[in-house]
Amino acid sequence: MIDDHLDVPSFIKDKTKLKPLLNNARHFSFLGKIGLGKIGAKKFVQLIKQAPLIIIVLMNTQKRSPGENRETWELLGMGGFIEHILLSATALNIGTHFINAPLETKKDRDKLRAIFSIPDIYEPVCIVRAGYINESPKHSVRLDPDKFVHYEHFENKE
Repeated sequence: MIDDHLDVPSFIKDKTKLKPLLNNARHFSFLGKIGLGKIGAKKFVQLIKQAPLIIIVLMNTQKRSPGENRETWELLGMGGFIEHILLSATALNIGTHFINAPLETKKDRDKLRAIFSIPDIYEPVCIVRAGYINESPKHSVRLDPDKFVHYEHFENKE
């Protein structure tokens, strides 16, 4: 059920349009939690506590792609699935940010499963925090891409 106060693309509300889009993602699941800062987020970092929405992408390990190279295809499919989430969010002026720390070790993934009551057959693949983009963003601390992106040939940019 989608809350009335959320503005979502019309194709998500229309099951006849949404179902074909999800047909190839049968072995994917995701868990979205609205208002997470009020509940289980205390177990995570401050970034997660403040996020209005946390998306946990899960892979059902009992529904595998066929063939010898299935792991490659599953990873590529998951990448495409996550890309669609990120692009859809961007189109709605929603910013996204990957949170990797809770997935780094098996112990951490098991804690995540326990916090959200995720069955053992699901493998957490990715956590994305999401929220509306600040209209006056702070200056980025990231390195300017001109310092490390090369075009046509490699140049020493030090």
